Amino acid sequence: MTKSVYPRLLLIRTGEEFEQTRTKTNSSYKRSGFKYVRVDDHIEYYSIKQGVGTSAPVKGYRSILRLEADESNAVEYDAIERANGFTHLAEGTYAKAYMQPRAHHSNNQEIYVTGNIFIHAAEYPEFLDGCIAPGKSTDEGGVQQSKEALKEIIDGLGGWKAGRFVRLEVRGAKNRPGR
Repeated sequence: MTKSVYPRLLLIRTGEEFEQTRTKTNSSYKRSGFKYVRVDDHIEYYSIKQGVGTSAPVKGYRSILRLEADESNAVEYDAIERANGFTHLAEGTYAKAYMQPRAHHSNNQEIYVTGNIFIHAAEYPEFLDGCIAPGKSTDEGGVQQSKEALKEIIDGLGGWKAGRFVRLEVRGAKNRPGR
């Protein structure tokens, strides 16, 4: 008897890179060793160690995160990943991803995949360092209603349970569409 691969998540990369033009803040701030600054119509960042002369626009990649309950029932969500040379998941199957509370925010739920890569709520690529964020729709800056989309995904995977395993398949490279 073959073990079922359902429910599962399927990340289908579209190969589309975009520049972040929106953010929730109009002021500059520091996070994870970088400083983020609004410059005219986009957001730029630079390494605090390297200084402002190294600034670059914040960019992301668009993809589809498909929740498959079984062979005939699936729901698709828009998703984003960080560009700018940050770490990404390689194409393949991750059968040992699992649900866990967000570090330092135990009331926030996320799915740990591998290394330092998670699926968690975030509406803009500036809040992703290799992670994946689902949304219910896209806008010019990223995705919208990320928390709601993540909740629906977790519910579709059988509901929240810390340690519950999740199967994730990744198709396509960060800048190459999957099939």
